[in-house]
Amino acid sequence: MQAFRKTAFALSVTLLSLAFADIGAAATTLKVSLWDKGDHKSALGTPIMLGTMDEAALAEALKTAKMGITLDMAEVPAGEVIFDVTNDSDMIEHEMLVAPIADLTTPMPYDAVKMRVDESLSNDLGEVPELLPAESGSLTLTLTPGIYLLYCNIQGHYAMGMWTILTVKG
Repeated sequence: MQAFRKTAFALSVTLLSLAFADIGAAATTLKVSLWDKGDHKSALGTPIMLGTMDEAALAEALKTAKMGITLDMAEVPAGEVIFDVTNDSDMIEHEMLVAPIADLTTPMPYDAVKMRVDESLSNDLGEVPELLPAESGSLTLTLTPGIYLLYCNIQGHYAMGMWTILTVKG
């Protein structure tokens, strides 16, 4: 009987440990807003892209960007991340891609003729494809610690500042 109690106790402790381990491994939901100021047909001006200007100039340029991506958290823990994406535009279709990047100074493989990032070279992990205004979509990825670029790759949107950085901590 004593052996049975010890085995039952050990089994209970193991099951409780597994239950609490699952709680700690819960996915992080990240709210993502795709937006624009509605004047996308005007001249592009200076492209607002990674690796094209120093960090201070880039930060200043993003303040006046015609398009963008806003996150409810700029940093998330490593593990499963659910991107809950909404196109908050009144008129323009947008999408969201996720790509790991080494740093903030290396340019993305941008094709100036097509006015898009070359997706065959960008190592994208996944995307929420084109969303009409007011539409939503989601993407679930398991992310390791590092820096990730979230961007819209519809023609011209990335260069107009429609991107943001997500940091994943270990």
